[in-house]
Amino acid sequence: MTQMLNSTGAHRTSSPAEQSGPLELIEGHLYRIGSEVPIDRISWIPEGVTGTEPLNCYAFVGDAEFFMVDTGAEISAPAVRDALGALRGDRELWVHLTRNEHECIGNLETVLTARAQPKLVFGSGGGILEWLLEPTADGLGAENMIGKVEMVLAPNGQTLHTPGGLRFHWIDAPVKLMFLTQWAYEETSRTLFTSDFFAWQHLHSPEHGVVLTDPAELSGPRQVAAEIRSRVGWLPGAALPDLAQDLRAVVERYEVDRLAPVHGRILEGRDVVARGVDIACEALDLLVRGA
Repeated sequence: MTQMLNSTGAHRTSSPAEQSGPLELIEGHLYRIGSEVPIDRISWIPEGVTGTEPLNCYAFVGDAEFFMVDTGAEISAPAVRDALGALRGDRELWVHLTRNEHECIGNLETVLTARAQPKLVFGSGGGILEWLLEPTADGLGAENMIGKVEMVLAPNGQTLHTPGGLRFHWIDAPVKLMFLTQWAYEETSRTLFTSDFFAWQHLHSPEHGVVLTDPAELSGPRQVAAEIRSRVGWLPGAALPDLAQDLRAVVERYEVDRLAPVHGRILEGRDVVARGVDIACEALDLLVRGA
């Protein structure tokens, strides 16, 4: 059963996987698509954390193009199908994937087969290329995609201006679990898509929405450090004294109004983004020092 969200993204009912209607982040332009699942179904969350976890992907809707950033976890398939039906229309379909993990690529087949001649914007993804070119690959209907999926290269450090006016900057993720993880900054929305980083703000109460706009709701540095440690196991004690500085430099390179991870709450507003970055840098310093 698909449930629409209210204007703040707060969910109205509870279920093992709460499907959400498209949540408008910027009117008529940028939408969050996804579902919310109980924390105890997520393997990378530290012990003792309760609540629900938003699982996210995103879509820009223009006059002539429908551009998705990630496709969401497979458990979000009903929400993704509903969003395609409600928002895509006959627009040209573009898809960018921040990395080759299930919460990013879980609905790739559903999305790529929704329209003839889709464009796959490729800058990380790893084995996705093999899946699309291998007729025996399972789960992606690859036999129907050979020669039909146009690859648009997205090298880190480069930009992409789409015909519809979107302006993407491709970024090598400064903190990552998987080597091939790419962040994306989109100028018209001032949104930084951070894949699985900045993904530690959970829904602890039905009154809270998927979009976090109050700095007082942000987790502190030690809780964030525990979240990062649980997800990025190689990091604690690593010889990376400049890691926090590198993270800050990436975010401060752009005008960021919104941090949009693939799971967890979306951080919105300059004050929330700034404080969220400060906390993440403090947490990274704690981890590198082994504190």
